[in-house]
Amino acid sequence: FVAVQDRKDAEALYLLQHVSDFPSLPYHQLVSQYPFEAGLVRKDLLPQTARRWCRGHATWLPTTFDLTTEVQFFVAEYRRRQASGEDNLWIVKRAQDTHSRDAHVTASLACAVRLMEVGSSRGLERVAQKYV
Repeated sequence: FVAVQDRKDAEALYLLQHVSDFPSLPYHQLVSQYPFEAGLVRKDLLPQTARRWCRGHATWLPTTFDLTTEVQFFVAEYRRRQASGEDNLWIVKRAQDTHSRDAHVTASLACAVRLMEVGSSRGLERVAQKYV
């Protein structure tokens, strides 16, 4: 590729801002985004997408719960694992963050729920993912 001054002359666009009007982009240009990419790049939506497309059998993906909408399923799985003596180490992290900041590894249900509550009060969605 060659860098150009005018966006309309570019063969490929690497965009930092989110594109929502894909039909307005020229057909011949490659773009660094695609419609509905959040289903693959967000930590809370990827598990939902995987379960949907793999008919619930996404064995390649660690057990993951969206703590905004699936907290009751997380608590049930935590208690099931505790009762059966299985490893119960979880990582609780932001759903939309690309870095590891504010990620916590815990074996405490109370800690995981508290992290969810603190995140909700600050507008941060969180996921709990089985720590492998």
